[in-house]
Formats: sequence, structure tokens, C-alpha cells
Amino acid sequence: MGFASYLWDKMPAVVCNAAGIIAVGVFTGVSAGASVAVPIAACWLAAVAAYLAVGWLLLKKRIAAAKRIADETEDKFLLSEVVPAPSRAEDRLYYEFMLIQGRAAIERAEAAGRDAAEYREYIQEWVHEIKVPITAASLVCRRSEGEDFREIGRQLDRIYGYVEQALYEARSGCAEKDVLIRETELAAVVADVLVENKRQYIDAGASIDVDVTGTAATDGKWLGFVLKQILQNSVQYSREGGAHIKITSSESPSGTELSVLDDGTGIKRSELPRIFDKGFCGSNGRNRRRSTGLGLYMCRRMCSALGATISADSEFGSYTRVTIKFPQSYDSVR
Repeated sequence: MGFASYLWDKMPAVVCNAAGIIAVGVFTGVSAGASVAVPIAACWLAAVAAYLAVGWLLLKKRIAAAKRIADETEDKFLLSEVVPAPSRAEDRLYYEFMLIQGRAAIERAEAAGRDAAEYREYIQEWVHEIKVPITAASLVCRRSEGEDFREIGRQLDRIYGYVEQALYEARSGCAEKDVLIRETELAAVVADVLVENKRQYIDAGASIDVDVTGTAATDGKWLGFVLKQILQNSVQYSREGGAHIKITSSESPSGTELSVLDDGTGIKRSELPRIFDKGFCGSNGRNRRRSTGLGLYMCRRMCSALGATISADSEFGSYTRVTIKFPQSYDSVR
């Protein structure tokens, strides 16, 4: 609030005092002369000015204190509980209304939080249960002959991948609690992902070269999830003849990097800054109608939970390279 706004709020008092000063000045001037009227008017005017000045300074102090409390309060919906109560009767009435509204909002937020937690638990339980029949059906398809069974197996692999995405999304609010950061062999993580999904890569005609060494401070399980999403994109957006993918690692004083390079359709330069945004499919996803816009978004969120960064560079129609940069050591993650 500026001084002009404060003065406007005090306008009725200012007008009344100005009228009183004029009336008393005229009356006193007529009856006792200007020598008496001027000092009286001056003292009255000085008193009004002092009242306004002191009131403005005190108001500024209260506003500054309230703003400081608002800045220091982490949960903003608790502001009504921590700001100081006003002194004026009318302001106290509005303050009580604000308390009632704030407490009602807190109760509603707590109820919504409980509902969301229960729903997340249900989704996690459902995902664990649905994995069993999917895995069983996949085993049946692998033991059976015929192109129909192979196609069913491929579709089951896709369903399994979407189920894993659902599980991650259900855990996204507490992903940090499920992360175990330790020195991890990158080659072992890459090998596990390739073995787990080898049928999908073979059926898609993908060739994958691996040149990965060294360790990184990360969680092997969640890094495997991220790597699987990246490889799935490389396979999905390959050109005719299948994807040619190269997975490499490198070390520098600032940390370890793991890169996935493919020779697929690439990403348009104008779309590159948005590929990690939630729900963004891009022209490639729209053309193929199989993109959810969630894969890379989840990769970015998971990398953030791992203390790593993920980035991409690409040339449309030529290549795409996705790079995960890990912190230099475990201590830098904590």
C-alpha cells in the first residue's frame, strides 16, 4: 500500500479536520483576530499531519511484518493462522472470516490428500497384481509357435511397459523415498535393460552397440527405468530398416555421462526445448499416433530424484542423442 492509498482511506477524517480548521480559523479570526486564529489553525494542522505520518509509519511496519511472515511461511494456506490479528473491530471481523475460510481449506486439502494417497495405494496394488497375468501370458506366447503368438507377445510387452509407467506415476509423489543412491556399475544396468527387453528390440530390427564402463552415484533400478524409456523412443521413432543405437559412457571432472545415440527420425529444432514437458508429443508422436507424451517427462522427473540431469540434442531426419549426467560422487547427491 502506497501513501496515496493510505491517504485515500483516511479521506473522511482529513476532510472533517480540514473543515474544522477552516471553520475555527474563520470564527477565531473574526472574533479574536488573525494573531490568535493562525496559531490555532497551525497547531491543528500540525496535529493532523503528525497523526497521518505516525499512522502511515506504523502501517508500513505492520505490512512489512506481515509480508515477512508470508515469505517465511512454507505452507501458504496456513497464513491465516500465523499472521497477527488486527486491532480495529471491523478488521477483526474480516480476520475471523479469513480464519474460518483458511481452516475449511485446510480440512478440504487434508481430505483430498487422504483420498489421493488411498488412490495411489490402490493403483500400486493393481499394478503389482496385473503384472502376474501379463507375465504368465508372455511366457505362454514364448513357448508357443506361430506369428500370431509372437505378435501377442509384442503387444503384451507394450502393455507391460505402460503398466510400469502407471506404477511410476503412482509413486511420483514420493519417488525420493524409493531411491537408493550408491555407486552403481553402469554396464550392469545397461545389460539388464537389454536382456529384459531383447525380444522387443529384436522384433523391431534394432541393432544396439554398447561401450559403457565405470560407475556412477545413482539407483540402478530407476536408472534402468529411465534407460528403457529412452531406448523405447529410439526404437519407436526409427527409420525403415530398424534403429541403430549406440550407448556410451564418458567421465569428466564434473561427473559421469551416459549417452544414447540413434539414427532415427530426429526432432525438429523448434520442438527440442519442449520434449521433456508433460504431454508433449511433437510432430513425430502425432504422425505415428502412438505417443503419450509421458516417457521423457517421467525420465526428467526421475533423473531429478536421482540428482542427475538429462538433456537431448538432435538433427531432424538424422539423429537424436539423449545424455544423462550423474553427479561426481554420492556425497554431492545427499
